[in-house]
Amino acid sequence: MSPDIEYFIAMQPFRSIGHDMLGFFLLSLPTCIAFAFAFHLILKPSLPKLLPNIAGIDRFALHENQPWQMSSIKDGAAFAISLLIGFLSHVTLDHFTHSGGWFVVRLPFLQSVFLGDSVFHILQLSLSALGLGMPCLYLMFRFFAYKKRNKKVEAARQTISPKINWGSVFVVAVVFLSAKLLSAGSFFSISIWVVAPITSGLVGIYFMTLINQATANGHRANAIYSVCTIAGLIILFKCLASFAAVSTAVWIMYIWLLTASILVSALRCQNK
Repeated sequence: MSPDIEYFIAMQPFRSIGHDMLGFFLLSLPTCIAFAFAFHLILKPSLPKLLPNIAGIDRFALHENQPWQMSSIKDGAAFAISLLIGFLSHVTLDHFTHSGGWFVVRLPFLQSVFLGDSVFHILQLSLSALGLGMPCLYLMFRFFAYKKRNKKVEAARQTISPKINWGSVFVVAVVFLSAKLLSAGSFFSISIWVVAPITSGLVGIYFMTLINQATANGHRANAIYSVCTIAGLIILFKCLASFAAVSTAVWIMYIWLLTASILVSALRCQNK
């Protein structure tokens, strides 16, 4: 998904150099590094407090919370190579699944219509469903295997507490989504509604897990400062974009500052 990462940062289908090789080094690599640290240091340890006690899902998340190994050059190289493979495979598949794609233009079969839709578009939707479904099936397999192994132990356990307040997550998400819709000048833009709710929800989850974890570690001030910095950068950029056209260079600089802020927030508020 890294070539499309700028869609989620812009909270609308916006594309600059994200699908170019230069975009991998200037956009995909730094954002994926920052998001990986944010997930493994903040979000993943907080999952047991985010998930409900239904069927012991929170206990399963706690059981699966293994430390992230990124302590050597070999680990870093494997991570970067994985990102590159994912980037190249995404861009290659786009040429099969998007109008104007290299293979779509040259293979008439992909342009043909089946059940009222273009074959290339059906392929796009099918691959998206497959990409989402496979991790879900894998997690379900892991969950049922865990339940089978720990059936007696789970029965004697209680829910993990305290839980993170989903109401606060919802409020933050609604604020960000509303701000995006207002700044775009339309509450009914389908292109924005496809992307913006996902970004808003993730921002809400990250902010609340960041504050929750930092508070538990006695570093609440660090979390508040980080949240204000990230939110301030987003607001500043939106204000700038509302007054003048944003060049590619400014867009890249904004993403660098944003990802750097996310990375620093994860490092400062992690469990130690």
